[in-house]
Amino acid sequence: AHPNMILNNQVIQPSSTVTYLGLKLDPKLRWVPHFQYLKGIISRWSNFLSATSGTHWGSHPSCLLKIFNAVIRSKADYGSFLYSSASLSHRKKLNSILLSCLRTTVGALSSSPLASLEVECACPPIELRSRRLAGKFLLKTLSSSNQSLFQMFVSIKSSWTYVAKTLPILASVAFSFSVFSPLVYRPSLRLQIYDTPYAALSFFPEVTVSPNFLSYSLKELPRLPQTLVDSLFNEYISYNFPSSVRIFTDGSVSPNSAGFSFFIPSLNISFADKLHPLTSSFSAECYAIISALQFSFTLEYNSFLILSDSQSCLLAISSDSFLSALSPLVLVIKSLVYRLILAYKTVKFFWIPSHVGIAGNERADHLAFSTKSLIYFSPFNTPASDFLPIHCKLLRNAWQTNWDSLPHNYATWHRHIVSSIPKHPWFKDLEISRHLIVSFTRLRIGHSLLPHHSSKLNLNSSPLCTLHHDESICDLDHILFNCPSLITNRQLLFFFLSSLGYISPDSNLLLNSRYIPIIRSLIQFIHTAGFLI
Repeated sequence: AHPNMILNNQVIQPSSTVTYLGLKLDPKLRWVPHFQYLKGIISRWSNFLSATSGTHWGSHPSCLLKIFNAVIRSKADYGSFLYSSASLSHRKKLNSILLSCLRTTVGALSSSPLASLEVECACPPIELRSRRLAGKFLLKTLSSSNQSLFQMFVSIKSSWTYVAKTLPILASVAFSFSVFSPLVYRPSLRLQIYDTPYAALSFFPEVTVSPNFLSYSLKELPRLPQTLVDSLFNEYISYNFPSSVRIFTDGSVSPNSAGFSFFIPSLNISFADKLHPLTSSFSAECYAIISALQFSFTLEYNSFLILSDSQSCLLAISSDSFLSALSPLVLVIKSLVYRLILAYKTVKFFWIPSHVGIAGNERADHLAFSTKSLIYFSPFNTPASDFLPIHCKLLRNAWQTNWDSLPHNYATWHRHIVSSIPKHPWFKDLEISRHLIVSFTRLRIGHSLLPHHSSKLNLNSSPLCTLHHDESICDLDHILFNCPSLITNRQLLFFFLSSLGYISPDSNLLLNSRYIPIIRSLIQFIHTAGFLI
């Protein structure tokens, strides 16, 4: 029994739940209050989606999907890798509410397979999204100097004696990350920004990044002779930076290797080294600049010009250290530049386009690419964020495997149309009416109001075609290719398709098209034949 607590002669009733950082916890950690909270807030926004959309009218599915991702899915995603240990029934109820929102977004029929809704909207299942968020969280812990939290999750996996399915997501993901945890770049004792002098953080290096180069647009440069581009470049640099030592830097990333290099033409000095294959191109470019700056300390010259073809890297160097989430390597660059200034040396950065004939850049690019033949990696560690893409790729492969391994009688038509999981919904950036998108989506999924499927929903008395006396199942293939009553309309449709390059079209080819005239002509052909979609 709880002891009575009285304040101002009023008994304070004990609460069975507590809210901590937006998560509603109960004494037994069953997550029931949090699921009730999520169901309530998602249901209200689900009503909003229903009120702003219909089959023939309403908001564009792309707009509704943005609202879903920003307001609804974000609520479910928050803390999802923690409440993944809740009972399966609660998680299924939450997932069904989320999928009903997707169904409303694209106007699919209630009989549509749930997996098909996720694929059409390019929205991964909540289990995979939870693992992705767990990966992002653990990568942040890996980039910290204190590894106790990460090691705790790894130890949970190694000492787990219960059912494997109940293993916490954080523990399983941490165990998979433990392979490359020694390779992750981390500061000495605290956050990287605290290891960098304030003067270096508040200093803005001189960076020149122009949308044009030598008065030519980036589209015009590849058409010019490379010798001319190199000559104009040398003339420009000699005039504007006459006393600076030019240092060309470059990073190279291929599927199985990564490397960086710098090249000093006036001194005929070059350096190249190999990085971990999972290193991003941004980090490789940063390491090239870091190596060039470190080498500058050994030279007797006092003015240096760093020439890089990485616009993103140079823009990060010139950005505000306190207002931007900068890579730790950018903070290292800022610190090195500040140390060079204290040593009475000046450093300027200049952006150059790649592969246009600048001899120094081509040499640096060749050096960086040649590091793939090296056996050993450099001692440089990789920022934790560089490992996130491979984690996301593995999760995407898992989603593809789940899609391929569905029962043969589940979403069969849709899996035939969409064999690979798309990165974006097919209707993204298409300026067509919602009615066309809804109709075309139903045809792609294979759950529409055509007689073949509507008869299964008891919306039609027969699955047979009513346009002729032959007993033929009235599905999409029959209407498009076989129905004898639609020969004239079909000839007009195929003549139009052939004018667009579709000589021998089939359902797969047509339903994978994003060309608006084809979508409109298919829907119009079916409606003209007297069928609803």
